Amino acid sequence: MPTTVHIVRHAQGVHNLSNANQLFPDPELTPLGEQQCAQLRRSFDRHDKITHLLSSPMRRTLQTTLLSFSPALDPPSSLTVLAIPLLQEISTLPCDVGSPPAALARQFPPDKVDLSLLTDDWMDKSAAGPNAPEYGALERRAQRAREFIRDLGRGFEEKEGRAAEVVVVTHGGFAHFLTGDFEGSGDGGGTGWGNAEGRTFVFEEEGEGARLRETGESWRGRRGSLTRLGEDEQRELRVAMEGVLKEEFGGEELGGEE
Repeated sequence: MPTTVHIVRHAQGVHNLSNANQLFPDPELTPLGEQQCAQLRRSFDRHDKITHLLSSPMRRTLQTTLLSFSPALDPPSSLTVLAIPLLQEISTLPCDVGSPPAALARQFPPDKVDLSLLTDDWMDKSAAGPNAPEYGALERRAQRAREFIRDLGRGFEEKEGRAAEVVVVTHGGFAHFLTGDFEGSGDGGGTGWGNAEGRTFVFEEEGEGARLRETGESWRGRRGSLTRLGEDEQRELRVAMEGVLKEEFGGEELGGEE
């Protein structure tokens, strides 16, 4: 039984309003962002099927998760939102650097948000660390995140005898690495994902790296009859992304191996 993974980009944050606002540390949602969450909550029709809620530990993603998927958290549900550092955004801009666990614990109720995976340095994006804004590090982080989700689903299936249905709330930049689909990553906003946009995936049965593939229903719902990009086209987009990261942050070249 395949695990279903609904990947969602956070709703509009204060930093999305202007380039200047990207200097605000770990910004929260705007009023429009809260409205986007309300719309997502109404349009998402599988709240009662959700088995896991995973979120980047950034304020805007945690808020998006709590507001958009509150029906899955309301009693008698025992679900909580698990904050996962692997899902944080890619850049070192102040808006993309998270807050200390203690600060998040003061803002988000412990009966709703599980911060147990956060270390005091979870938001460190130094060049030598696992969260560096460098192509190879981002690929490795995305693979670890996919493997975490895959193993979570497998463990749930073994225990409960049914397939897991996982919601993952993350960021536009990292969503490209997480899904392996870089279409739209070179657009003006740096991502092909809209605020509060969700897409649905399953894990591919073959190949390494716990790769995800968007379901046909999800693809048709947003792209109609358009043909998906092939491997060569995705490869070109990955090379372009590597160039952008190298120009902005430095880092190693993207090699010839897939």
